[in-house]
Amino acid sequence: MTNTICDGGNRISAASFPHPNLHALWAEVAYVSLDDPIERQVVEQMFVKAPLVLYCVKCGRLHLDWRDGSVRTYAPTPDAPPTTPHS
Repeated sequence: MTNTICDGGNRISAASFPHPNLHALWAEVAYVSLDDPIERQVVEQMFVKAPLVLYCVKCGRLHLDWRDGSVRTYAPTPDAPPTTPHS
């Protein structure tokens, strides 16, 4: 998901790293399974395999890439204006 055209018409490029609006989804059980201290290589592998969420700052839509070739888009409800997600 390096380039996405949002349903709102905005072109979102996620080619840069780190990207402020690209997030990885990790299950709690994956996090708990990490050993302390956490090794950077292990975390990088989790990021490579995790589903990705790309946030559109213009309309607030979330584009969810499940890493299986499917991307789903979720839009905020009409009564909820777009806001920047907390980091």
